Amino acid sequence: MRKLGIGYRYKCTIFCASVLQLGASFMRKLLLMLILVTVASGVGVAKANAQQESASYTETVLYSFTGGQDGRPSTQLQGNDSLVIDSFGNLYGTTNGGGANSGGALFKLDTSGKYTVLHSFCFQDCPGGSAPTSLIRDVSGILYGTTLGGGADQFTPAGTLGAGTIFKLDSAGNYSLLYSFCAQANCTDGLHPYGRLVEDGSGNLYGTTQDGGANNGGTVFKLDPAGNHSILYSFCSQANCIDGASPNAGLFEDASGNFFGTAVNGGASGYGTVFKLDTAGHYTVLYNFCSQAYCSDGAYPFAGLVGDASGNLYGNTFNGGNTNSGLSPGGGVAFKIDGSSKFTVLHTFCQQGNCADGGSPASSFIKDSSGNFYGTTIDGYDGEVFKLDSAGNYTILHTFSFLNDPNYAYGFDPAGSLVEDAFGTLYGMAVGGGTIATGRGEGVIYSLTTPSFAIGADASTITIASPGQQGTTTVTITPRNGFNQTITFSDSSCSGLPTGASCSFSPSSVTPSSGVAETTLIISTTATSSSISQKPLERGKGVFLAFILPSLLVFIPRTRRGQRSVRRIGKILLLLLVSSVIGLNGCGGGGAVSSTGGGGGSSAGGGSGATPAGTYKVTVTATGSGVSEAMALTLVVQ
Repeated sequence: MRKLGIGYRYKCTIFCASVLQLGASFMRKLLLMLILVTVASGVGVAKANAQQESASYTETVLYSFTGGQDGRPSTQLQGNDSLVIDSFGNLYGTTNGGGANSGGALFKLDTSGKYTVLHSFCFQDCPGGSAPTSLIRDVSGILYGTTLGGGADQFTPAGTLGAGTIFKLDSAGNYSLLYSFCAQANCTDGLHPYGRLVEDGSGNLYGTTQDGGANNGGTVFKLDPAGNHSILYSFCSQANCIDGASPNAGLFEDASGNFFGTAVNGGASGYGTVFKLDTAGHYTVLYNFCSQAYCSDGAYPFAGLVGDASGNLYGNTFNGGNTNSGLSPGGGVAFKIDGSSKFTVLHTFCQQGNCADGGSPASSFIKDSSGNFYGTTIDGYDGEVFKLDSAGNYTILHTFSFLNDPNYAYGFDPAGSLVEDAFGTLYGMAVGGGTIATGRGEGVIYSLTTPSFAIGADASTITIASPGQQGTTTVTITPRNGFNQTITFSDSSCSGLPTGASCSFSPSSVTPSSGVAETTLIISTTATSSSISQKPLERGKGVFLAFILPSLLVFIPRTRRGQRSVRRIGKILLLLLVSSVIGLNGCGGGGAVSSTGGGGGSSAGGGSGATPAGTYKVTVTATGSGVSEAMALTLVVQ
């Protein structure tokens, strides 16, 4: 090998010395060409980064309420989470009107479109609860929820709607009452629960009530699995309710067990607060709304909060924002509070005439795995669904409007929160409209879809008997919602490959225009390295022989004919030294030369050298028309 390496460098030296025969004019043109290519590449990247997302969502009405025994949603959806979804894509929700007893209904809408009333609530003097508000679903399929009225309390007069309840519906459809509020004198245990519940790992339920408590400003409560109710905090405990009052939404629990929430009223300015209740029971106001002129930071946070892994909180307000000039309440804001309680307005609603961009967000955000937020507004024509991405860009995904739907067949006023399935489809409820509508309608359940695809494989594990061999699997692309764009597998399609492994696809692009499209994924491994390696010192010698020694021609004195030409040649050599590509890679200075297997199409190398035995997690990503989907495979090299 040593003799081979020396011979290789000797030939390289002879080759590089022969470069002396090139003319200076040609080399200048070559360098200019390299510069132009580099600049052109940078321009291309800049254009790609400047591309903006284009939303294309289509609404489908999944169910139209009649207002009869099937129920009737109302504007009291504002601020709660009206739908939940299970792993099969079935939807569950509540209406606080209609139903067999006119007190609301708890329903299920399955993936085939079949609508079923699971429980009907009564209207007045209802021990089992009346006017359900929101639901949660645990991993075993049990539904928990609250009702705004009803209950078996002792301290609300007969003939009223009651104080509210906490209920349970098990997976067999059995309904049971877990707690009736106002069970204590003066309703110190709370009155009118409205927001969604939170369940911890021990089965305890946590929530808020709008009224009641020690100061009649609302409460934060806990209900354990045995049915024991306790008050964690009573609002309006401080003078002038500067700690907040009347929480409308539920709580957000972080990984440490701390609770965060919003109060619609109270605070230093009287326009609501964001609060924290830690595991030791200490209550802290994190922010007071309307702390800025004209409430440009927002006012009246009806909706709850969502958080991220970094400890940031996100939410919205119903009014306020810099569109509030004092002559109008403003269209609300989307905000962020970081771990140090720094408050930032992410977006101000109602910045366009007639709030064409949406105004008065009505319910809590949902957050996807990429950090994008989705929500609804009840202003902006007849309501809108929007997206606020992780970079702060605001996009209207759908507008409910009589302009393109004069009969409101597709609904209006999407007051409830959204839910998202595993494929990115959004679901929600609107409080009016529908194909069976009388007057302005009784409401709808709708979905919003955008063209997408799913990526899968016929084998999730690829086993290679020994390094140096290949393994394959068939990758399938399944279009959804009319997706018909070309999907390309680029050089970065495979990640997580071991040393000496590469992947390729045949073909390297597919178009699922008429159904499922397939491509073959080939993972190749390397048995032994075919490198011609050079130690750093030897590479230094090679560079010296190739460039430095010939460049000494510059110092030859002008005593003979032609010395001036030689000096020009020396200057050209100095220019060559500037180009690392020609100077090093062209003459063996780049290190090892390796050979790895691979198929046709695009490929991504995993490094040089032999592939070590082991088990690896490989991620394969497909991209088409701005949509990217990924799947995980297991690679076993024996």
